[in-house]
Amino acid sequence: MVLFEKKNERAMNWLKETNQKEVEGLDGEAPFTPESADDIEDKSINAKPKKSSRTHRKNGMEIEKHDMLALTLSALLIFMPIAILILGLFALIAWLFF
Repeated sequence: MVLFEKKNERAMNWLKETNQKEVEGLDGEAPFTPESADDIEDKSINAKPKKSSRTHRKNGMEIEKHDMLALTLSALLIFMPIAILILGLFALIAWLFF
C-alpha cells in the first residue's frame, strides 16, 4: 500500500509530459543539463535574474520558496531529540558522580 499513490501517479505523468514537450521543442539540440548551465551563465553575465519562487543552485537544481524552511524543520525534528538524550545522559552521569 502506497500513501498518495494517485497524487504520485499524477505528478509522474505531468513530469513525463513536461519532459516530452521540452525535448520536442529543442529541435535536435541536446536537452538542458547542469553542465551546460555554466556556459549559459557565462554568456549572460550582465542579464538580471528573473524573480520567481524558485532559486537556482550552481548544480542546476531548483529549490522552491519554502524548501529551506522544510529542510530546517526536519533537521530540528531529527537532531533535537538526539541532543536532548545526550544532554540527559550527561546530566545523569553528573548526578551519579556529584
